[in-house]
Amino acid sequence: TIPLSEELRFLEENAALFEDADDIFESPTQSVDKKLLQEPLERFFGYSDFRGEQVPVIQSILEGRDAAVFWATGSGKSLCYQIPALYSNRTAIVVSPLISLMQDQCNKLNGLCKDKQLATYLGSLQTDATIEPRVFQGDFLLVYLTPEKLTSLGFLEKLAELHKTKGISLFAIDEAHCVSEWGHEFRPSFRRLNTIRENTDLSKIPILTLTATAVPRVQKDIVQQLSLRSPFISISSLDRDNLQIKISIRQGMEETFSNLYEAFQNRPLNNSTIVYCATQGTVEKVANFLNQRMEKVNVAPYHAGLSPAERKRAHIGFVVGEIDVIVATVAFGMGIDKPDTRRVIHYGAPKTMEEYYQQIGR
Repeated sequence: TIPLSEELRFLEENAALFEDADDIFESPTQSVDKKLLQEPLERFFGYSDFRGEQVPVIQSILEGRDAAVFWATGSGKSLCYQIPALYSNRTAIVVSPLISLMQDQCNKLNGLCKDKQLATYLGSLQTDATIEPRVFQGDFLLVYLTPEKLTSLGFLEKLAELHKTKGISLFAIDEAHCVSEWGHEFRPSFRRLNTIRENTDLSKIPILTLTATAVPRVQKDIVQQLSLRSPFISISSLDRDNLQIKISIRQGMEETFSNLYEAFQNRPLNNSTIVYCATQGTVEKVANFLNQRMEKVNVAPYHAGLSPAERKRAHIGFVVGEIDVIVATVAFGMGIDKPDTRRVIHYGAPKTMEEYYQQIGR
């Protein structure tokens, strides 16, 4: 027999602990000790300690309490739903508006445990027909999906069966500002997520909302629209002191992108750049111009008018470093996980300050 990895052994041991316990997620209990939470943090992610208010948020979820997190980009929001799932060995349902982000998260999580596939996603790009039945068998600890999928006919009823047999640790709503009509990226499908609370078999499962871009009235709207019950609310400073912001009057493309040419000539490595444009047509014009002007730099467009395969190719190419500059509309605005992005250029102003803040935080 093949010896179990330490990660899989941890999951199986914790599963045994929770089998005989009262339903921790439906009956609030004493806070889980931080030292116990550090086990999965170190074992799976290699971190020695938590940051900011990650611990009280995670403890609230494990106590069965809703939580709303409003933290800056890059502050570790995803651990707030990943750790409860790994600690309890119960599935977390993660709602995200972007399939590309789901794919990123799943790839990273599945690289953490060699013996078990920890995460999967359900959506239009999921071509494996065996994945969805396995979700309802409890084979995955983190299941990423779109709000449209979660609220589709009969899906919540299937999740209710999963909760009865295996247990669901939480519902996480990422990019939760999409819930609010006051938000800069309102999506009606997010409003329908309150049906989670209308399903009596799922109504006691804690809901965690997360976003980096929500002004006070949007924060209040998120709590109300998703029927959060006395949530633990955590708000951090949105100040990003590692960012330098420069403003210039837009001229011709040659003048506008002259600094970009110089940057690639002087520092050919680590120059990952995003150029945001207002329209698909402008994206194509700018991408073509840069491809012609910078022969040794790989430039790709990204917008909703491209096919899913083209968008996926551009996204993956940028994340792995094969593409140096990606020219995009707001379709590339949320959840881009590339810590070494060095430069974000707006070829024209975005619609709102919230949109601008989110994009420069890539």
